[in-house]
Amino acid sequence: MPLSRMSPHAVSRQAGNLQGDVESVGVGEDPLVPVGRAHQHDDPGVVRDGDAGDGGPGGGGWVRPGPGFPSPQALHRAIIDPSRTALDTQHVAYQFGLVGGPEKREIRLVPYQAAWPDRFRRERAQIVQALGAAARRVDHIGSTAVPGLMAKAIIDIDVSVADPDNESAYLPALERAGYHLRVREPGHRLVRTAARDVHVHICAAGGAWERRHLLFRDWLRHDPVDRDRYQQVKRNLARRGWPSMNDYAAAKSPFIDDITRHAERWALETSWTLGDAI
Repeated sequence: MPLSRMSPHAVSRQAGNLQGDVESVGVGEDPLVPVGRAHQHDDPGVVRDGDAGDGGPGGGGWVRPGPGFPSPQALHRAIIDPSRTALDTQHVAYQFGLVGGPEKREIRLVPYQAAWPDRFRRERAQIVQALGAAARRVDHIGSTAVPGLMAKAIIDIDVSVADPDNESAYLPALERAGYHLRVREPGHRLVRTAARDVHVHICAAGGAWERRHLLFRDWLRHDPVDRDRYQQVKRNLARRGWPSMNDYAAAKSPFIDDITRHAERWALETSWTLGDAI
């Protein structure tokens, strides 16, 4: 079946039969998630139906290649060119996940920097120039988008497009602009700078991922109590040693769930909407 005709959920269901190493993370980390499992964690509350991949429930899985698997390059070509025929469902499953495998990186929080919004604006201009009308909206998300909140010095950006799984509509242009593919999963891609200090998440315009990231950000901007509580949790966790940033992010999941409930209640009470891209 051509990749263009295979839905993300169909891929997830097929991939669920494979065994592999899976880690889950949030914004500012590498959002690799278990196949077919809903979850929430990190900077904006994120979800399987709204964070590391969507529009809708489901998930991506990282599966280690075994004998007979095609090269990553062959899989990449198949995705970029939807007219190519998928090799089979096992190989399709492997195309979703971390490009390059998990990484161990220092988790270092720094005080909020007044320069972060300016850095976002520079990156936004570059992205808009590269994508043109294909970028429906470009937003600053994550902890660096919340004044007063400590964060890892990684600028997270949400780019909403018509279909994140149609990579040919945006990925080559982003790569020419200097971003490198790091994560591929149904309904979500992540590219980053060579310095790994900017993470650009590609999601579906009008999808749940887009909404949750922006709502979580807006709630933390609005509510100093949850903002301060979130900062304290992050500081406490950052003092510990973690095998990867993924493990650090997963440890924040219970608190993220709690904040998300507060944010959703606030959204209902105030008739919150996405508003203009910022």
